[in-house]
Amino acid sequence: MRHGTGPGRDERGETLVEIVVAVAILGLAATVLVGALGTVTSASSLHRHQATAETAVRTYAEAVRAVGYRDCRAPVTYAAADVGFAVPAGFDTSVPQVSYWDGAGFAAPCPPVGATGPQLQLVTLEVHALDGQESETVRLTVRSP
Repeated sequence: MRHGTGPGRDERGETLVEIVVAVAILGLAATVLVGALGTVTSASSLHRHQATAETAVRTYAEAVRAVGYRDCRAPVTYAAADVGFAVPAGFDTSVPQVSYWDGAGFAAPCPPVGATGPQLQLVTLEVHALDGQESETVRLTVRSP
């Protein structure tokens, strides 16, 4: 019996085709993993923006509630700076829209001086991300004391 080299030895090994197929499969798997990682990162960023915008708009609404009803003839508004709301980094606010109760519904113009009935304002607040990914809006009613 011969051992070692020669025509009778057992030659087991991988062919070039087998190696190329294995490398191709590993490359495809790596591509899928990198793509999935990118998707997860993007979704995480979007969720963070949503959570921040939602928290910010709720905080803004609480600041508006804290200052209370503001007469439409007064020089102050419900702008973020006027109610003491600090806008988070990477976000901004839109100009608040204010509608006034006219007895039948909310209308945009300021009610006339001496108007009777409840003095109600419908205030629409918006906080949006500077990169345009997310925007949150809240509408609240503010009543005159």
